[in-house]
Amino acid sequence: MLGGCALWQSNGGPGVNVVQDSDYCGTPTPEAAMRYFGSPEPFGDWITDRDIRELRPSAASLTGVLVVELGQRPSDGYSFAPMPEATRIEDDTMYLGMRWDQPEIDDHVAQVLISPCVVIPRPQGRYSRVVLVDQLGKQRGEVKLPENAHGR
Repeated sequence: MLGGCALWQSNGGPGVNVVQDSDYCGTPTPEAAMRYFGSPEPFGDWITDRDIRELRPSAASLTGVLVVELGQRPSDGYSFAPMPEATRIEDDTMYLGMRWDQPEIDDHVAQVLISPCVVIPRPQGRYSRVVLVDQLGKQRGEVKLPENAHGR
């Protein structure tokens, strides 16, 4: 589900637009991660450091971007996708729901090292913290936004 762009919006919640993705983001550990880049320069530096050819710094131009990383995986068949029903803003926190999938034990998958990530422009709303949760409600990451990253 990583390929292409996906646009979704939860019932009255923040709209989330996946604008870029890559199957290899150079994540050094199997742990999921989430980062916020407020402008193209630091996002471009991160892209260059990891040599990610599919991503473009300009995505961070207007509101900054959230980068969600699945973590390093030993084979193809791992994916993640937005979950509108689990994305909401409560108090000062946006809970970003993502569905995490892995290959079944008897699936035929390529044995190749992957570390997928998606780039999401900062969703509308007033919040200073984003918590990444999976379909089981498990927290997979968290990022505090800088004070100057005000919602719209």
